[in-house]
Amino acid sequence: MGVNKRASVLSGTIFTERNEKELRFIRVYDHYRRDYFKVPTTPKFYSLHDSQIHRVSQNAIKEIIENIRIAKDLGPRFKRKWPETTNQMYGWFPELLVDIDKEDCRFYFPKKETEITQFGLKALQCKKNKR
Repeated sequence: MGVNKRASVLSGTIFTERNEKELRFIRVYDHYRRDYFKVPTTPKFYSLHDSQIHRVSQNAIKEIIENIRIAKDLGPRFKRKWPETTNQMYGWFPELLVDIDKEDCRFYFPKKETEITQFGLKALQCKKNKR
């Protein structure tokens, strides 16, 4: 018996054994339906039977809505003293640590336009001229 033949017979027996175990222990369902007596893994807020809203008092609902409004209107800077992420650090503290002398051109050199904005302005002017 050659090596290839032995390997194919061995792999065939492994596959048949695995298939028999899967048929014995794993059940595959073709038709799915809801089990109304089972608690869902992730509740859906828009679903009537999964909703917890009927168990919550009206005062709690008003408090939740007020908290959402405050969080939306005020933003993260008023909710926390320090930024949570690195992206929030930019612009979190608007005061400068060191005063800048705006007359000294060595340290203060703001650009009025970048190359991208100059290109965009030229493109817009060309569009206006073509009309």
